[in-house]
Amino acid sequence: MSINSTPITVVGRVMSDITARVTSTGIKVANFRLLTQEHIYDKETGTWMDGDRMYMTIVCWRRLAENVVECLHKSDQIVVHGRLKIIEYKAANGDPRVKIEVEAKALGPDLTLSTVTINRPDWAISPNQQTLVNPPPAQEPTQEEVAQAA
Repeated sequence: MSINSTPITVVGRVMSDITARVTSTGIKVANFRLLTQEHIYDKETGTWMDGDRMYMTIVCWRRLAENVVECLHKSDQIVVHGRLKIIEYKAANGDPRVKIEVEAKALGPDLTLSTVTINRPDWAISPNQQTLVNPPPAQEPTQEEVAQAA
């Protein structure tokens, strides 16, 4: 993470299809919308009620983008860890708008609601297949790549 970034971990549900593309410099990017919603227990009725909702865009780069496209589907419950970005802009009619975005650094299924089988790529397994090795170093996206993704 960069200096002065706001780290965030969010649990939510994938609400859109995963969109993938390649930047002009050959970097893979995947985006999708995530809904996070609190659930409140009402002691009087003994039931759970839906609380406030928040929608955000999740942006994944490079290998994470490839894996997201391959593994995630609309309605999957996931956990995302990354850097929070609040983007202020004006709509076509001139009204001010705010977009909440998370640049994901790590992402996975919420195991309270699902089970998974982990498939490690060849580079992640040592020759004796008992210990993990370090992955190739991840690179932070450049400012130009971030601007292209917006």
